[in-house]
Amino acid sequence: MIRRLCLVLTLVFAAPAAAEKPVLQVFGENMDSASPVPRVQAFRGDLVYLVASLEDAAGQPLAQRALRVGSSIGNPILQAELKTDDEGYARFTVLAEKPGLDRITVRGERVQAVVEIQVAGTTAFRDPRLAKMLGGMPDLKDVIPWERFLVARFELAPDGASGRAEFPPELRRLDGQNIRLAGFMIPLDPEERQRRFMLSASPPNCYFHLPGGPATLVEVESQKGIPFRDEVLVLSGRLRLLTNSGTGVFFRLEQAAADR
Repeated sequence: MIRRLCLVLTLVFAAPAAAEKPVLQVFGENMDSASPVPRVQAFRGDLVYLVASLEDAAGQPLAQRALRVGSSIGNPILQAELKTDDEGYARFTVLAEKPGLDRITVRGERVQAVVEIQVAGTTAFRDPRLAKMLGGMPDLKDVIPWERFLVARFELAPDGASGRAEFPPELRRLDGQNIRLAGFMIPLDPEERQRRFMLSASPPNCYFHLPGGPATLVEVESQKGIPFRDEVLVLSGRLRLLTNSGTGVFFRLEQAAADR
């Protein structure tokens, strides 16, 4: 008699461990990381430069991954759909057009990260806490306050280097008028006397791009040239408003001379 032995094998399949989620972070200049949600202060019309970083759980960069960016109050995102580079970074820019607290959300690879932008309105320059960003310029007499420029509206290309501006009547009245304006010089060439440079409402803080945005930057032209200085500069000149710009600058001060 032949006995057949039947072996019953019980296979136990271990449930695969849930894949660890990637790590997505957002960084920006002058960001307050101590608050529960990282926050950046901005004036209306500023360009806010942000960088998203995507890594796996082991800290290795995730390259060529799609990311989406959105604004809670509808501020324009100049690059709303991104891909990370070989180091896992994706750079994008927010045009701070609408005043208020804006929550910028970056999503991708089953994770998301949030950063807040506090966009100050047209009265922000009178706020002593924010006036520190302007080096005390609101205390100067007989100068056009930068808040007059904040009422302009801008449509910018994704690279932020060209676009179109709309100026309300109260701003158009300044076109062609001689004005006095105070700000910080940003040289465009290495010459001792600058014949063409940028004037900014806030001091420069980065070598890679201009501070602020189109509402707080003025292109200056001076026939005689103005010596460089890193303190507040007061200029007199004729203001021109530029509806279309190939450089992202929509204000020009012609025939400029330094008052102090």
